[in-house]
Amino acid sequence: SDVWAQAVSEFWKAPLRTKVVGFGHLPDDWDFDNGVAPSGSAVDAALGVIKSLPAAPRPTAVRAIGDGEIVFQWRRTGLFIEVGVQGRTLSWGAEIDGRVTHGDLTYTVGDRLPPGLLAALVAV
Repeated sequence: SDVWAQAVSEFWKAPLRTKVVGFGHLPDDWDFDNGVAPSGSAVDAALGVIKSLPAAPRPTAVRAIGDGEIVFQWRRTGLFIEVGVQGRTLSWGAEIDGRVTHGDLTYTVGDRLPPGLLAALVAV
């Protein structure tokens, strides 16, 4: 049911939000390679992405990258999806059974995720 799907979604989204907020508090040189923390706008955009994600599947990884980007990844045999947020720019790419799709856009919290990305996530 929709109520059950929402409860399951919230179960994995809550700790993911906590992790993303923590990325914004990383100190300078956090990665020992002159890394910078993601900006407040990147954290806000990443939180918006989390809110917009379908109830399943949850990302297999979420990371801060030294240039201030926040990256979400989904992996399984024959499938790789990556969504990166830096400032207000959302970039995504998917490879599903050898077929590659991708896109870049300016993302505002509350925007819907791109249809191609949502289609890729359904494939997971």
